[in-house]
Amino acid sequence: MKKKCMAAAVVMACSLMLAGCSDGNKESTEKETVDQTQTEKETETETEEATEEKKEEAATSSDATAADATAADATAADATPADAQELKKPEYRALDYVQLGTYKGLEITVDPIEVTDEEVDSEISSAIVRAGKREELSEGTVENGDIAVIDFVGKKDDVAFDGGTAKDYELEIGSNTFISGFEEGVEGMKVGETKDLELTFPENYQSTELAGQDVIFTVTVNAIKRIPELSDDLVKELSSNSQTVEEYRAEVKEALTANKVSQQENTELQTIYSQIVQNSVVKDFPQDVIDYTVKIRKDYYTNIAEQYGMGLVDFVQGMYGMTEEQFDEQLGYLAQETVRQEMLLKAIAETENIEVSEEEYLEGLQAYTEMYGFESPEALLEVNSEETVREVLLQDKVMQFLLDNAVIKEATAADATIADAEK
Repeated sequence: MKKKCMAAAVVMACSLMLAGCSDGNKESTEKETVDQTQTEKETETETEEATEEKKEEAATSSDATAADATAADATAADATPADAQELKKPEYRALDYVQLGTYKGLEITVDPIEVTDEEVDSEISSAIVRAGKREELSEGTVENGDIAVIDFVGKKDDVAFDGGTAKDYELEIGSNTFISGFEEGVEGMKVGETKDLELTFPENYQSTELAGQDVIFTVTVNAIKRIPELSDDLVKELSSNSQTVEEYRAEVKEALTANKVSQQENTELQTIYSQIVQNSVVKDFPQDVIDYTVKIRKDYYTNIAEQYGMGLVDFVQGMYGMTEEQFDEQLGYLAQETVRQEMLLKAIAETENIEVSEEEYLEGLQAYTEMYGFESPEALLEVNSEETVREVLLQDKVMQFLLDNAVIKEATAADATIADAEK
């Protein structure tokens, strides 16, 4: 079965979302809530650091897929409309710089796609929560997965400490939001019940006054918010396509399957690209293309900095902890990796005579217009140059060619045993 490859199109999605991501980071930085004193803030910090490390690895990995590498490329789509019109990307012949190795018949082993009933149940529960359809109970006992609406006061040596008090706080049991023992202590409490939880803050807790200290939280459960049983009436509120529980479960399973198929395709593309990188030799880089890519990217970040009322130097220092020299070095490295990916795919297009026809361009332009919510193709082209759209479409077409010419096999139980033994 052939798959429709839209991997390289991520470049425009990233262009449209980057500014929003920056705003989100700003909002999360500014948000301070009363529960932060008693929560595991060191865990949150570790998670954020791990996330940033993953982002950095994805941005700098030479084994990135076409989507990853192209997304890292701040092309004319990332500039302002004026920049997109003024700058012209230098033309070059990729085969002058690349010696291609084997790129057809590449073997890929993938796991079978399966969606379990447990995964369907979990997604349905998430959909109910997203839709705000939890039931609020004025009686009953707190269970794992419930939101307990609680009042609490935290005391050390019989004195309430700062940040340890809240009213009508909504705590999801099982989220591991609070220090160890808090949620476990609330689980099993009844609505209206008050209970003292004798707990100890972690030794490495960020507040030196509380680190390793014994405290008592007096907790009262005011109400319980619980995910209701799925019914036909609830299904009609959650879905515009399904009318019954059975139909909705089938709908959810189909969506989860499609998501896994998409994830598997991304894995296949990543594997294909990695093998092409290993099999090929990049003899040199077109310096004018590298310079162009760096300039477009730097212009983009300059525009973002201006939105924050900052200069570029202050922006990269405050946002990424980099000096201007370090930032320029990173831009140069990322530009080189972006151009590497572009050259490899372009060299395959030149070898196989793969081109984007006018009909394919117009169809792709319309698809991107709908995909990214533009009012019209003309509106899309105000922020993404025609050249960018054609480049993305060409990379999509090359990746589809590589996918169609790969040998894809499903992993067997024996493969799993070998993989486990190699770990």
